[in-house]
Amino acid sequence: MPGSAVSCRRVTKDFGEGENRTLVLRGIDFDVPFGELTLLVGPSGCGKTTLLSIIAGLLDANDGAISVLGQEMTRLSGSRAVMFRRRNLGFVFQQYNLLPALTAAENAA
Repeated sequence: MPGSAVSCRRVTKDFGEGENRTLVLRGIDFDVPFGELTLLVGPSGCGKTTLLSIIAGLLDANDGAISVLGQEMTRLSGSRAVMFRRRNLGFVFQQYNLLPALTAAENAA
């Protein structure tokens, strides 16, 4: 399958306003080819989780274009974004986000 599984162009994200504004991502450009293992590494606080959240459509970028499996993520909203994530993406959270009252199988479902 030609092309990229993930493509990011000029992705920018900041939080806050005025003098409290923090630029987290500035002009991020990269591609993840189909079938390739890609690692996102960097020090704590450098924007890795923010970038992954934007790629998955959980956060909006301030600027730029994000394509996942040929779908322009900035054009998805609401239930369409939920369905795309449900069908195509998986997450393993750093803190696992498990519910202690559930079994391992129930947490994974």
